Formats: sequence, structure tokens, C-alpha cells
Amino acid sequence: MDIIFKFGEHYYNSDDNSFWIQFGLTILGGFLGFGFALYIYYISIKREKKEQDNNLTIANKNKLKYHKLLIENLIKSTENQINSINKYKINQEKDLLNAIPPRLVITNDFKRLIFLNKDVFDSFNHINKNNNNWIEYLKKIHTTTDYIEGVYGEMYRITTNHLKNNYKKNSEVKQNIELISDVETSM
Repeated sequence: MDIIFKFGEHYYNSDDNSFWIQFGLTILGGFLGFGFALYIYYISIKREKKEQDNNLTIANKNKLKYHKLLIENLIKSTENQINSINKYKINQEKDLLNAIPPRLVITNDFKRLIFLNKDVFDSFNHINKNNNNWIEYLKKIHTTTDYIEGVYGEMYRITTNHLKNNYKKNSEVKQNIELISDVETSM
């Protein structure tokens, strides 16, 4: 006996074992469907992991670019500070009586570097997974920036003390001049 469904498939019920055949085919179809779904799932997980790794690599490279930009700005600021100190020296030698304060180059790049420090370490570590030479390179960068930061702090302290001392000396000179003019007028 042939049974024809609307989509045209034939179903033959000619054997007593057809139940087991159908059951076996159903199990096989279920396993194939589950296996294919699992395969697609693993492919999508692998693709997402690769995409996340690429995004993380891009983000880490951007952090390193920003770190490089901050260091370049520090180098420029340091060069400007050195030029400012040289100009201060020349101007002060020309006019010894007037206190000319040295121009300070103010930068917040040190604070930005401190804020970015852990991220830079993680970025170096992520990008150079197989090479540990970057640790020495990063140590040199930190040593140099620490030195520059210390020099900036010392220059700020020296400039502040210089201005305070010059103000104090100028006030004393002004008081002495006023005393001399008071003595001359009283005579």
C-alpha cells in the first residue's frame, strides 16, 4: 500500500521491521542534526574568540600608540624646558639686578602615564606573548620617565624657591631704599 503525502514523498509499509528502521533513521537524523548544530556552534565560538582577540590586539596597539605619544610629548616638553633654562641663564646674566623667573613647561603627561601604566604593561604582555625582551624595554622607559619627572619636580621647587627668595630680597631692598629716603628727608 502506497501513501502519498502532499509534498510527494512515498511511504512504504511493507515490512514488520519498518518501525525499527524508522526509529533508527530518526535517531540518526537527530544525531546528525545535533552534530551539525554543535559544529556550527563551535565555529561561531571560534569566530567570536578570534574577533575578540583581534579587537583586544587593536585596543592594545592603540594604548601603546597613546603611550608613545605621551612619551614623545614628554621629550618635546623636556627639550622646551632645557631651552627655557638656557634662555633664563642668558637673560639673568644680562640683567643681574632684576630677577627674571625661568619659564616652566607645565605638563600633565606624567599623570597620564601613571594612569595608563597598568594598561601599557598588559598591552606589551598581550602583543609580545612569546618574547620577554619587552620587560627590559619597559623598565628603561619607566626609569627614564621617572628621572624626567624628578627633574621637573626639582626645577619647579628651585623656581618656586628662587621666586620666593627674590621677592623677599626685593622687599628688603625696597624697605632699605624707603629707610634711606626717610632719613634723607628728615635731615
